[in-house]
Amino acid sequence: MSASGAVRLGLGAAALVVAGCAPLKPRQPPPPTVADAATRALVCVHDWALQGRVAFRLPDESGSFRLRWEQRGAGYRLNAEGPLGAGGARIAGDDANVVVEARGERREYQAAPEAVLAAVLGYPLPVRALRFWALGLPDPTAGSAQWRVQSGQRVLEQAGWTVRYEAMDHAAGAVPLPSRLRLERAGSSVRLLIERWELDPAQLCHEPGR
Repeated sequence: MSASGAVRLGLGAAALVVAGCAPLKPRQPPPPTVADAATRALVCVHDWALQGRVAFRLPDESGSFRLRWEQRGAGYRLNAEGPLGAGGARIAGDDANVVVEARGERREYQAAPEAVLAAVLGYPLPVRALRFWALGLPDPTAGSAQWRVQSGQRVLEQAGWTVRYEAMDHAAGAVPLPSRLRLERAGSSVRLLIERWELDPAQLCHEPGR
């Protein structure tokens, strides 16, 4: 063996010894799946109800109220206790019509629910998209959606909103459901604390994503 070959062999052996003595780096757990098969099973769900609390924060105002939300297909019924005086507000409608009952008055609007609720409640509540976001799904009608994982939480970016899923403590069968999510946009935030879900697991997709 030549002198240069012996040197190369010696260096290679030394490298193996050093590598063998080096401490093994602990394996980092994989980040949570952003949209797994169980979550996609919720795509088929169209009827549900939830009860909980909403806390909102605007640049110059903040507050909270109790909420019961019933969704039947595209139709919704919201019962908000707290805003607009002690009587709260009852809001029902679909994508194009809204009926608001508050302070003993009943008014009907032919407009997008977001515009009506912003005027009535005084802060934004993206009802049409939140119908899907509350389940942990992107809104299929609201354009592109970007998912990421941040500090172990799923985060959805869509329609100018950032939706952070802070806890998933409920379930429909084996499918996880959110219990706490936060919506943020341009200095405004809305936090939804879901205390109870009413959702028939029979609605879940038998084949994920269908």
